[in-house]
Amino acid sequence: SKSLKSQYIRYIDYLWGTIIVLKDRHCQLCYRNARLEPHHFFTRKMHSNVRWDTRNGILLCHGCHQWKAQSHSEQIRDILIKRIGEEEFEALKARAYMTVKPDLRMWELQLLHELQDYVKMHDDWLKMSYNKRVEWLREVRRNASIN
Repeated sequence: SKSLKSQYIRYIDYLWGTIIVLKDRHCQLCYRNARLEPHHFFTRKMHSNVRWDTRNGILLCHGCHQWKAQSHSEQIRDILIKRIGEEEFEALKARAYMTVKPDLRMWELQLLHELQDYVKMHDDWLKMSYNKRVEWLREVRRNASIN
């Protein structure tokens, strides 16, 4: 059903965002550690092919996300290039402009694999509903911003 699919997408969005939080830990522009928000360099609506690619993400505080994300896009791009390299960035950019329907299950599995680099997965993960998984990921994010 449509609502189950939207719950699934919300859950995958949360997986992606949690990895960005765990990876960056603070705002990558001003270095603050409050009201952190994952930001897509290539927008998620226009570039669904890289929506859940963690190389397309950077952590910003609320202020930088609201006011600087557009005006400082070159600075953000430079941070990403420094992180993944020029060649990898160009490949990401090329994929961003392809129109391919995303394979949700493939993205989920890839993100779960990446998440395991940062946290021990909950034993009952596969038995949990998508909403329960999002709650658990929220808790992981809260703990990451405290530490």
